[in-house]
Amino acid sequence: MASESGTDVALAGHELTLSPHLLCAAALLFAPPSGLGGSLVATYVGRRYLDLANQAPTPAYLIVDATIGLPLVIGYLLQKGVHKKRHHHFIALAARLAYQG
Repeated sequence: MASESGTDVALAGHELTLSPHLLCAAALLFAPPSGLGGSLVATYVGRRYLDLANQAPTPAYLIVDATIGLPLVIGYLLQKGVHKKRHHHFIALAARLAYQG
């Protein structure tokens, strides 16, 4: 038994508040040493309830993130000129699509 907005609510058999029924994510990454690379990430959040009594449902939604870019390699010498280091960076464009239904 719990109280919400001054009303007692029996919790037996109810789902947890704000806890999605299903939550999953998947990603595809392509990062070659040179040339065009990118990623595609999909995240699905299932339906959930906003209240203890499970009377206020929220629909599921899907988010898809996509990036495309080029690797950028920066090389430099340390002060004594003994070691060479290379730092890899990725310059990318990103986009996000969201669907709720």
